[in-house]
Amino acid sequence: MDLIRISDDKLKVILDKRDMQEYALSNENLDYDNEDTRRALWEILDEAKRRLGFNAAENRILVQAYPDKKGGCEIYVTKMEEMDAAEGRERRRSIRGRLSVFSFGDFDTLCAVCKRLSTSPHQYESALYYHRIFYYLFIKERLTDSILPPSRLSPLSFVEEYAKRAKGPLEAAYIKEHGESLLESHAIEKLAPLAAGS
Repeated sequence: MDLIRISDDKLKVILDKRDMQEYALSNENLDYDNEDTRRALWEILDEAKRRLGFNAAENRILVQAYPDKKGGCEIYVTKMEEMDAAEGRERRRSIRGRLSVFSFGDFDTLCAVCKRLSTSPHQYESALYYHRIFYYLFIKERLTDSILPPSRLSPLSFVEEYAKRAKGPLEAAYIKEHGESLLESHAIEKLAPLAAGS
């Protein structure tokens, strides 16, 4: 396990396949509602405090997990500062509007991912674009909390096993401008029934 302190408020954790097995983690159970995940996360954070002095126990934290194809994952832990009411409203707007864009080279894989997303308890706004040989799935997370609950793992983490995440808002804007709009809304719901075995 590699622990990298990016800043006073941000930690990067790199787990290989062996580390995942040691902590009884898998790409399927990376969810804070899972008891094994909660236990493993706090064991990792205890180690980060011991090694690096990174103490997350006194803050609310945002946890984002990005599985890799070799069975490991990268986890980013960000300590959330206390905010006054105005800042809280701004954070609420920014998180509710958080956009992720994923490119798929295979339509069947895209539909399979949409089927899995359609069964998630989380709500999304989604659209589909096509540019050159790739399908681009735009997903906006609709969250209700002003900040994410402590240690909530990103519900979209698994998508990166099957697709490439856009580099940033500039790439997303480029796709919207130059790509062909296939589904302007409810792309996940419309593509899920097309998955094999549906």
